[in-house]
Amino acid sequence: MVEDKFANALVAGALLKSYREKRNLSQSDVAQQLGYRNVNFISMIESGKSNIPIARIIDVLNAYQIEAEMALALVKKLQPEIWQLFKHMITTNPELLKKKFGEIEDDLDKKFGRVLKEYGLGV
Repeated sequence: MVEDKFANALVAGALLKSYREKRNLSQSDVAQQLGYRNVNFISMIESGKSNIPIARIIDVLNAYQIEAEMALALVKKLQPEIWQLFKHMITTNPELLKKKFGEIEDDLDKKFGRVLKEYGLGV
C-alpha cells in the first residue's frame, strides 16, 4: 500500500505540474495563491515527495485552475482510505445519491446531534 501511495503521489504531482505549465503558472504563482512564502512545498508536491493535505485539496485545485471534479480523482488516488469510506457509504446506502448535497448535510447534522444528545454530549 505504501508503494502504491508513493506511485500515486508521483503521478498526481506530475499531473499538477502539467496543469500548471499548461496554464503558464509558475510555482511561485501557485505558492502565493495557497498562502505559502516559498515554492518548497509546491515543488515537493509536484515531485511526489509530499502529498496534498486532504484539507487543502480544493485550495490546490483552485490554485492550479483545475476543475472541481478532479478532487474526487485525487482523493481516490492519494487518500485511498477516505475513498473506501465514500465507496462504502454509497454502496451500502445508495439512496444517498438521490438526495441533494444540502439534504445529506442536514440529515447528517441532525443525526449526529441526536446521537450526541443521546449520549449526554449535546452542545
